[in-house]
Formats: sequence, structure tokens, C-alpha cells
Amino acid sequence: MDSHSILALPSNIHLDIFHAVHENGDRILTISHVCKLWRELSVNTSIFWTHIPVDISLINSEIIFDDPLTLSPSRALEVFPWPATLLHRSGFRPIDLDIIVKTRLQLPQFDDWRFPKQGLNIPWAPAHSMILSRILAPHAARFRSVVMVSNVWHPIHFLSESLFGISMPFLEEWNVALDNSILGVFIPAGNLLPENVVLQCPVDNSPSIEVNQALYPKLTYLSLGGITHGWRRLVPRNLVSLDLSNLPLRSRPTFEELKVLLLSSKLTLEVLKLSTSAPQSVQPVPDNDKITLPNVRTLKLGLSFVENDLILVTHLDVPGLESLEICDFTNRGVCFEYHTFNDLHPQNIYLEILRNWPLMQLKCLSLESPHSYTEEDSFTLLHHDFIAGRKPSVHPPVFTTLFLNCSSLKNLRIVDPDPETLMALNVALVLQDDEPGILPCGSLDVLDIKTRNHQALAQFLARMKFYSGFKSSRITRRFIPSIILDVPPDWGAFLCRRISHGICAQLLNGQEGYFMVESGRVFNLLDNLP
Repeated sequence: MDSHSILALPSNIHLDIFHAVHENGDRILTISHVCKLWRELSVNTSIFWTHIPVDISLINSEIIFDDPLTLSPSRALEVFPWPATLLHRSGFRPIDLDIIVKTRLQLPQFDDWRFPKQGLNIPWAPAHSMILSRILAPHAARFRSVVMVSNVWHPIHFLSESLFGISMPFLEEWNVALDNSILGVFIPAGNLLPENVVLQCPVDNSPSIEVNQALYPKLTYLSLGGITHGWRRLVPRNLVSLDLSNLPLRSRPTFEELKVLLLSSKLTLEVLKLSTSAPQSVQPVPDNDKITLPNVRTLKLGLSFVENDLILVTHLDVPGLESLEICDFTNRGVCFEYHTFNDLHPQNIYLEILRNWPLMQLKCLSLESPHSYTEEDSFTLLHHDFIAGRKPSVHPPVFTTLFLNCSSLKNLRIVDPDPETLMALNVALVLQDDEPGILPCGSLDVLDIKTRNHQALAQFLARMKFYSGFKSSRITRRFIPSIILDVPPDWGAFLCRRISHGICAQLLNGQEGYFMVESGRVFNLLDNLP
């Protein structure tokens, strides 16, 4: 078919083809530059232009202004010409905002650089954030999703203020994060950021289902990273997913505030992520004061302050839990106060998890930076007990007990573990007289390990090989279909000497997809064995 025949096709056929291309990638812009017909068809089809990306590269730096508040509407649009074009082309359809702000410029005072100064090149100044908010706010009723990641405060601040109290009837996702990894600007007196007012209840109302229905009736996904809120005034109800990550320590919700927030979505919440966001302990919490979330299936915790984390773990009830992710920051020493009280040892958090959560029904478990706090001698004694065919003479380490309780676990991922955590997964125990020993997590389908400690990993694999040589009368076999090692490929030859066909069906590399051995590349390290 030649080009003339293609252009002779009916417009609806062209649009069907464009839809197929658009759904498989954002190539509609290329299509709009092919010919006049295709441009007219694509540009005038609003559904193709509902994704609105915004980043520093889209600022028109040639526009010079003194005060963004007095800039005319038409002139303001020229500062962000491509986002303004997309807003126009999308017509009245719901839109998806994707705003990424990353700048390494660090200035101490907000008021000192509110507007671009002569001779000072600021890629994204607060003035730009003001202008962007002026452009976007009139379209708030069309927002379907808002994703904003910024390493400076002002874009979040001005967009929040411009949207306060505005109804967003199509909004399904609000995902806004202050990226503290390169945080550099606008830290007001007392090192506290001001409250982010969007999604908060207007002053003359109280949060309720009625207010939520009026303002954000479709909002089901809420993610707030590094952002301060007036927690008592948050409107959203009936969320399906809630993610509170890296909240400033002095701006975290109290236990009571967190309880109110979670119970407002008690019957709908399925995914809960609280990464370094455990509630502040203002006053003692009664033992029977529980936050019961019957439908939460996925839970992520970021442990940082032991006292606060213990409150959360002790009082959070998640009877339907199937997937658990724990990121342990208590041993990193990164701006976290480490408690020295005996009853606030980080290991107590895991003890409370063992007591309170249904680990036996877990299908997926992920541990990042786990620290076992266990002496190697304990593992030596337990190993000798197994070899002698007797019950443990010492209490198994907490992590061994944790892994043993995860009896239905199918997927286990461990990132940057200490050597003792790997040992805890690989110690055989005789729990009943005249019965074979068992290894933790005997039902695994996938084991994924990411580590920089090649010696600890080699010891782990060698111990697996050792146990695979026992008869079934001595140990219940643990055969893992897939082991994925997120390690440098050139570890292949070193690790190959520590493995056997009896430990798994395939041993893969999660970093590069292959291992390097003497004979070259192999994808499954077991293929290099005789």
C-alpha cells in the first residue's frame, strides 16, 4: 500500500491506528509531525494529550519578568509553553500530571530568592513554581492523577496553596514527595517546613465522609513523602493505598492522629506503607488500643526510631497480611537518634512482630538492611545440636524464629543483610524428638539476595550445599526453584565452587543477568557444574 492509499483511509481508521500506537508508548508527538492530515487528526483528538509532564527542561528561560504575581495570563503560559499546549489540547478530559523538579542550587533563605535576580541563573526558582501553580489550578477539576517529586519545597508549597479547598472530582491518585536525599532549600526557622494544606479540610468544616465526597470522591491512592500535614484535618476517606514515607520527625502524626487517619479507610485499605513514619509517642498507649485493618494485604515499614516503631508494631492489627516489607534504618546512624535503653533495643521490634502479626500466612517477605544482633557462637551451638540430632540447647536467634514462622512463604528478598541474618536463614533445627531437622522457609519458590559481602554469601551457599547432602531421614529437604543473586557477574567463578544441583533449580544473576566463569558467560550458574 503506497502513501496515497494510506492517506485515503477513513479518518476513523487512522485514529484507530493512532490509538494502538499511543497505548503502546507515547509516540503520538512523532505521528503529529508526519503530515498535515495526521497532525490535524492527532492534535484535535484530546485523549492523546492527557499526560502532562513538567520538568526543568520545559521552562522557557527567555521569558524575563520581575514579579510572577503581576505577569499576565498569556505571558505566564509562555514560561511553560509545552505543558500549556498539552492542557489546551487535552480539552475537557481528565489529565495526569507528572512533575519532576530536581535542582542542586542551595540558598539559605526563601525570601532572598523569591524572584530571579539579575545575574543569578536559577533553573527553577520559586517564581517558576508560582507561575506553574497559576497555570495548573484552573484545571484542578480535571486532575485524575498528580505525581510530583521535588528536591526543593517551593513547587509543592505553591501548588498546594493554589489547590486548597478546590474540588477535584476525578482525582484518583495524589503522589507527592519531597526528595530529602538532596534536600537543599527553604528550611524555615526551627527546621520545620510549613504544613502542606492541600487535601486538608477548610477551616469552617471538619473532616468527614461528606466533605471527602464533595472534594475528592474518587481518591483511592495517597502517597506523601517527606511532607508535613495537619494530620487532624486531612480529608481523604476510603483509601485503597496509603503511603507515608520519610516524614519529618517533629511533624509525624501522633498515635491518635494516625489511628484516626487509618480507621477512616478501615474497610477499604489494602496497601499501607509507613517508611520511617511511625507515630510520635505523646503519651502512653493502652495495650488494648488497637488499629485493626482487616483488608490490608501489603504492609511496608521503615524502622528508624525504636520507641515509635514499637508503638506501631504493638498496636497495628493486620489479620489479612500477605506481603511484608521491612527496611531497617536503626543501625545506619543516618540522622536517627539511637536509644540506649535496654527495653528499646531494635531486636524488640521483631519480637513484637512475631507476637502480633500473622507470619504463618505470609506469601512475600522483603528485608532491607536487616541486622540480626546475634553472636556467631549461637549458630555454632545450634549447628552442633543438629549434627548430634538433639533439640536446640540455646534459644534460636530472633531472625531464625522469624523465618521459621513464615512457613507458607513463597518469595523472600533480602537486601544488604549482615552475615548473621544469612546464617539465621540457613541453620537446621531439630524441633521434635525422632523427627528430621528442618530449615527455615521450607516452602520458598524464589529467594532473592542482594549483598556486597561475597564471603558471607559464599558461606551461605556452602552451608546450603552441606545440608543438601543429608538423607531425608535427617533433614526435611529445602529445594528452592529459583535463587537470584544481585551481585557482580565476576563473582561467578568464586561462588561456583560453593554450590550444587541439590540446592535449587536455577541460580540467576539479578544485577546483569549473567555470571562470568572460566568458560565465559553463563545465565544459570548451575549450568557450569558437571
